[in-house]
This record gives sequence, C-alpha cells and structure tokens, in this order.
Amino acid sequence: MKNTAVVPLTIFSLAWCIVAIADSKDKEWHDIQIQVASITGIGGRFYQSVDAFTKERYPYSDPGCKVINGDSLDEIQGSEVVHIKGNLASDIILGDHSELIVGKDVMPDVKIHVNGLAGIFVGGDFKGKIIAKSSYSLYVMGSQSGVITTGSPTTNVVVHGDFSGKMYPNEGDGAMASIQVYGFTDVAVINNIYSYQYTQLNGAFYNSNVDPGIYQEGSPFPGLYTVVNKVK
Repeated sequence: MKNTAVVPLTIFSLAWCIVAIADSKDKEWHDIQIQVASITGIGGRFYQSVDAFTKERYPYSDPGCKVINGDSLDEIQGSEVVHIKGNLASDIILGDHSELIVGKDVMPDVKIHVNGLAGIFVGGDFKGKIIAKSSYSLYVMGSQSGVITTGSPTTNVVVHGDFSGKMYPNEGDGAMASIQVYGFTDVAVINNIYSYQYTQLNGAFYNSNVDPGIYQEGSPFPGLYTVVNKVK
C-alpha cells in the first residue's frame, strides 16, 4: 500500500487510518491511536502522528518519529513528533510544529516547554506543567490537576475529566484562549482562570457547583463562559 501525504484528513482518509491500525497487538496504544485520529479528523493538530500510526504495521516503513515504549525517564529535546506509550516522567522541550502523544499520565513536576506550534495529547491525567511561548492545543482524556500556561496567539484546552489545576498566561496578559472541561470544575477554579487578563477567553464547563448559565468576566475584554450542569 502506498503511503499518503500528510494532509488534513477527510472522512475517507480518517476511516482508512483506523482500518490500517486495527490489528494492533497493543490494545491500550491502539485505543490511543483511535482517539488521536478522531481528534485530527475534526481539526486537531496531529497529522504527522496519524501518518506515523498508519506506517507502524508495515515492516518497510519508518514511523518517522521518536517512540518510547514505556515511561520517558530522560529529558527529550528537539524531536518534532514524540510518542510515549507510558507516562511522561521527564521534561520535554518541543520545537517547531511539534506533536506529543502521551499514552498514560504526565507526572508531577514534569515540564513541557512549548516553543512552536504544538499539539499535545494525554491519554491519562495531567499533573505536570506546560510552559508555553507559542500556540498549542492540549487534549487530556483524564483529569487535570497541574498547571497550564497559555501561549500566543492561541491556546485551546480540552479536558475530559475533572479540572482542579490552574491556567494562566505565561507572560503578561494573555492572548486568545479557549477551555472545555467535561468533568467537574469548582467555581473557585473557574474564577481563578478568569481573574487573568486575556484578549479573548472562552470556556465551557459541563459540570460545576454554580448555576447553569452564560457568564462574562473581566474588563475591558470580557471573557465568556458557560456552565451546563450544576452538580448538587
């Protein structure tokens, strides 16, 4: 089968990617691949990673990225595409147009340095810290108890579990950012996020201890967020 170029995925090409990795012997990593491919199919920044996934099963093809089969224990620098099948347990410095896939957790005290356009996927919980100078998207399948600093010009954060950590601009006022949390977020955490000045900050919190509604915070550029369900 001929390799395809790294281009935005159509529904057809996304389906082809999923079929291509369907016989993976590593069930957990296979599930991660499916999640990353699905995110990419709706606009996520993981095109190189999905292209690498489709090559893994062919012995004549080099995946074209750094792959760590277990936990990362040593600092990582310079790789454009990094796949860690276990925990991220060491600092990592991402370069230009980078993609980081972590199969399990980002451990406490670990720092991810974002110096260029980046996509970051965490299959478990995020307990570390992102230090960002530029744009990136972060997808956390578990909960977030760490620290997220937002970059410029845009930062997009999606957390499927609970959010009990912090999010604030890396330097000075923030640029444009968005956050979606599907788990629980305490109103005190939301208020802390919106206590910082941004050019634009939009959020959607699907479970909180504040009444459902549309809220605006900040001046002169108010941040907008919605709360969908109130947890009793």
